[in-house]
Amino acid sequence: MPLVDPNTTPDHGPAGDPGVSTDPAPPVDADEPCETAIFVSAVLDLIRAARRTGAVPRGVGDPAISLSQLVVLTAVHTAGSRGISAIAEQAGLAQPSVTRTLDALDRRGLVRRDRHPGDGRSTQVALTEEGARLVGDKTVEVHRRLTELWHDLPPEGRRQVLALLPRLAKVVEGLG
Repeated sequence: MPLVDPNTTPDHGPAGDPGVSTDPAPPVDADEPCETAIFVSAVLDLIRAARRTGAVPRGVGDPAISLSQLVVLTAVHTAGSRGISAIAEQAGLAQPSVTRTLDALDRRGLVRRDRHPGDGRSTQVALTEEGARLVGDKTVEVHRRLTELWHDLPPEGRRQVLALLPRLAKVVEGLG
């Protein structure tokens, strides 16, 4: 399930482009699914920032998988077979942390590592079939739970949340 790029605004280009609105909070009466996607993306950014500072819950769902493992699995899915440094960049984590997480995921049969065919010093990482299924299932679960939270918010508070969460993620990131 693709996430909304937090550097863009709905129906606009990248934030900061001349002549383009950079208001990350569309009006409350804007397209509901678009607002929900922005909300989910902002909360996931907050979770990633919290993970980098060590403040995460133990796991997500059954079978339990840590949020950091889910972030790395999702990064493997997104980065394709570009290698560990690309996965670390995509996940927003240090390469040694990603390597340790990949070790655990490999032991669980969720990823596989292969030597790069053109460069024996490099490793390619890919999701196994079980890993791909787990990423899909967990992504749906996380989005469902966050969407429920979004719909529990009063309509007048949603715009404030959309404006606050990206700022809060930057603050948390700065604390780490």
